[in-house]
Amino acid sequence: MKIPDLHQFLQSQDDFVLTTHENPDGDGLGSMIALGHYLRSLGKKVSLVVTPNLGSAEGWLGQGSAVEVYRHEMHTDVFNQAKCWILIDASDPRRLGTLYPIFQSSRAVKACIDHHLKEAPQGFDREFTDPEASASAQLIFRLLKQEYQGSWELIAPALYLGIVADTGNFRFSNATPEIHQIAAFLIEQGAQPPQTFQALYHQDSFAKIQLWSRLLQSMQLLDQDRLAMIEVQSEDFKITQSCYEDLDELVQQPMRIPTVEVSALLTDLGDGWTKISLRSRERVDVHKVCQIFNGGGHRLASGAKVQRPLDQIRRDLTSAIAAQLNYHN
Repeated sequence: MKIPDLHQFLQSQDDFVLTTHENPDGDGLGSMIALGHYLRSLGKKVSLVVTPNLGSAEGWLGQGSAVEVYRHEMHTDVFNQAKCWILIDASDPRRLGTLYPIFQSSRAVKACIDHHLKEAPQGFDREFTDPEASASAQLIFRLLKQEYQGSWELIAPALYLGIVADTGNFRFSNATPEIHQIAAFLIEQGAQPPQTFQALYHQDSFAKIQLWSRLLQSMQLLDQDRLAMIEVQSEDFKITQSCYEDLDELVQQPMRIPTVEVSALLTDLGDGWTKISLRSRERVDVHKVCQIFNGGGHRLASGAKVQRPLDQIRRDLTSAIAAQLNYHN
C-alpha cells in the first residue's frame, strides 16, 4: 500500500461513511475513529457507523469518538447520500453483516483499508491493503504521521487501542519493532497504556465469566492434545444469561496449555450458520484452513462464517486442522 495513493484518494472525496466488520473489535474501532478525526480536520463530512452494536466498547469509547450503531430509520439517508464508503479492517464486504446489502446497492465510491490476508479483494473501487502490517491502525498511523499536522490528543488513544488489540497487548508474533516504535510515539502523544489495558481486558461481566467457565469445562483436546476444540450452542448463552460478544478472547485461552498448537472455537449462530474462530501457536497456518470454508484472516489467527450446521462442520474442520498438524510433523 502506498501512502501517497491513499492520501490522494481521500483528498478527492468530500462525504464519507466509515465502517468496519460486524462485531467491531479494538482495531476496527480505533482505526475508524482516528481516520474520522483526520478527515474532519480536512473539512470533510464523515459518519462512523458499526453493526450490530458496540459490545463492551460502549462503556469506554467516550463521546468524542462519534461512533454510531446502525439503525435503519436513522442511517438510511446517511448511506444514500454518502459519496465514499470506506470499509476498515476488512477486505471482504460480506463481513459487514447486515450492512452488506446496503453496501452492494450503494452508488458511493467504495474502498477498503485492511491488513488481513486476501488474494483479491472484490467489490471495491479502490483497495489499500498491506497483509504484512500488524494492524489496520498501523496503516492509518503511517498516513497520519506523513500527512497530519494537527493535535494527536484524540487520535493517539484510538490508534494505540487498535495496535494493542491486534497484537494481544504486544504478546503476539506481529509485535514488530515498527509496532513498538509506533506505540512509543502514541504514548508520547497522550495514549495511556494502563487505561487501554483496562478498557480491553478488564470489562468482563459475571455472566461472561460463567459462560467461559461452562465452555472451558466442556473443551476437548484432540490429536494428541495438539488441538483444543470449544463448541458454543445457543443454550450456553441462555443458561449463563450471556451474549455473543462475551466470547471475545475465549479462543485464545486454550493456548495456555503447552501442548496445544491450534485452538478452535465453533459457535452455533442459529438458522444453520456457524462461526469458526482459529488460533495457532506458530507452525500451523490457520488462514489456509479457513480458506477451505471461504474465510481467512492471518496465518496465526483466522475465522470463517459458514452456512452449515455446527455438527456438519465439526468433522471437516477437525480433519483440515489435523492435516495441517501432521504436515508439519
